[in-house]
Amino acid sequence: MMDKTKTEKILQFIKQEQYRTHFFKKLAEIKNPTRWLEILKNEGYLSPENNPKPIEDKDRKGFYSMPRWDVLSFLENASEYNKENPDDNVIKILLDIINNFIEYQNDKEKRVDNYITDWYFIKIISNLPVEMITKEHISFVKTALDSKWNNTLILSDIGRVLMPYLLDNNAKDLFLELVNTTLDYYQKDKSSSKEYWLNDTLIKNKEKMLRLYALDLIE
Repeated sequence: MMDKTKTEKILQFIKQEQYRTHFFKKLAEIKNPTRWLEILKNEGYLSPENNPKPIEDKDRKGFYSMPRWDVLSFLENASEYNKENPDDNVIKILLDIINNFIEYQNDKEKRVDNYITDWYFIKIISNLPVEMITKEHISFVKTALDSKWNNTLILSDIGRVLMPYLLDNNAKDLFLELVNTTLDYYQKDKSSSKEYWLNDTLIKNKEKMLRLYALDLIE
């Protein structure tokens, strides 16, 4: 149980950016940060409106930097802890955060194209109980791959994290949806870098894929 007075003091402190950054860094490191999930969600810190946009260099038009949302490592840490210590309430909060992020559009009916945030959310999705992962979450992977920015991190974790997780848990429909998403992405632009990551993904997961779903993959 969290001390209410101490919690209120911390919430006052983190209204200042320098304290907020330090606080989220600490939450990314502690063993169990999940007790802060609902509090910070209710305070608006985990809202998708806060996902930072790419910043154009004022001196070099067309050059952008990709800011990193300060809550991401905290969310990943919370999802990893919950994967090992499942709690229904924490799962519900994580799902709300994920789904709000996936569905969010700004006032111009566009999503914020920040590949670092997308990459973290794919890792967070991969830490959900497999029965809570939906086709909408796999559709988000497709959206993330369609980014105009560097998506090497996303491509890597499809083969390294998400695909093996679906295979290990025999999530056939989700796995086949993910395979289709990956192959569709490659078909759009058969560049050498994309071919590398496609091959890497298939090689890493080949044995399990063929053992479980050989006929489905042929179809």
